[in-house]
Order: sequence, then C-alpha cells, then structure tokens
Amino acid sequence: MTRDALGAEPAGQQAGRAAGQGAPDQPGDHGRIVRIGHQPPAVRPGPDRNPAEGDLEGLAEAWLSAGRLRFWAGAPGSSEALERAAACARQSGNHHAEQESRTWLAATLWDLPIPVDVAVGRAERMLEAAAGDPWDEAAILHPLALTYGYAGRFADARAASRRAQSILTAAGAKLDRARCVQLAGRIELMAGDPAAAEQTLREGYEALRAMGERGDRSNIVTLLAEAAYAQGRLARRCG
Repeated sequence: MTRDALGAEPAGQQAGRAAGQGAPDQPGDHGRIVRIGHQPPAVRPGPDRNPAEGDLEGLAEAWLSAGRLRFWAGAPGSSEALERAAACARQSGNHHAEQESRTWLAATLWDLPIPVDVAVGRAERMLEAAAGDPWDEAAILHPLALTYGYAGRFADARAASRRAQSILTAAGAKLDRARCVQLAGRIELMAGDPAAAEQTLREGYEALRAMGERGDRSNIVTLLAEAAYAQGRLARRCG
C-alpha cells in the first residue's frame, strides 16, 4: 500500500479532480476524467536524484518520486515515469517500489482524457494482474474504489474499499487501513450520503489520532466539514 496514500492529497488539489462536467463529488458524473482549474507548474522530466549507473533500485525510487510529483502537479508524463519506476523495481527486486508504482499508475487514470468506464477497465485489469498477492491487490483496490465512485458505481466502490480494508486489517497495517477508511468516506460524499460519510470519516479520524498521525487527519477534518455542511450544520470540532 502506498505510504503517502491517495487520501493524503493536499486539500486544495482535491477540488481539481472531476468526472465529466460536474464537481468530483457529484454522483451522476459519467463523462471523461479531467483535471480543471489550474496551470501545472514546471516539473523536471526525469528523477530529482541521480542514482549511480546500474543502481536499478535507486532508479526505481527516483522515477517513483518523479511520477508522484508530476501526478500532484497535473503535469504530463506521470504514467510514463511510473512505468519506468515499476520496470526498474521489478528488475531490482524492489517489491515495495513496484507495488507503490502500480498504485499511482492506477491513480493516473483519473487524469487521462478517456471515458471513465475505460479507466475502470484498465484499473480492473491491473487488479487481475496483481491477483495472488494481497498487498498488491490492496494497492490497486484503493484507487480503483475511487475510480468506481467517479463512474457512479457506488456499490462496486464500497465493495472494493471493504476488500482493501479487510486485507489491510489482516496484515495489521493500521495506518494504511485508516487511509482506506478516509477514502471510503469520500466515496460516501460522492454518493450523496453525508451522514454515512461522517460516520466513516470519524472512524478514520479517531484511528489516525490514536497513532499520532496529523497529515491525513487534517484532510479528514476538511471532509468532515463538507459532510457536516451537506447536512445543514457547521463543521464540528474534531478534538
């Protein structure tokens, strides 16, 4: 599971993702996945670090960093960088980097100018390729759940999220499970059920607070405020 989880996206950039013509949390959007509303900053075409020649493990980590940076910046080339990261990781035996590259590759589908059902199909094929490795499956299920949400397939989104949470619970991965719960809350917001979203998000918030984690917790607070507003209330203090 990615250590920076997709739920940890900076709050200001979350609003830049949408499916079709509506906002990202509108349940009826079935059009193209696009990024709207900002010009991406300049991003270097390759890794920010320069590993020694033949250091495939170092190259994998460097290309992974470059791909993630380009993804958050909305710059082109993120999927190509992540493909290189996965290839280098596979050759070097760096399973963690290969797994994380797959997670972010699935997430890049959100930004491609393709119909959302095509994005879903690609993510599902990535999940099939990961079959047999629970960690890899969880890594793909995390972004796939949100992709289902963008497609308005909320039953599938919830099922994918529950499956990922089950894998992570069995593995004792408390932080990654809490991040997955955060994503489940976002899906409920997209589905138009802010009460369910609030209940789910509070579970994630309390789990993160117990671990002393603050980065993802700050994003959950933003989502909790959105859930409270949707229910006609001001955001409550989260403690």
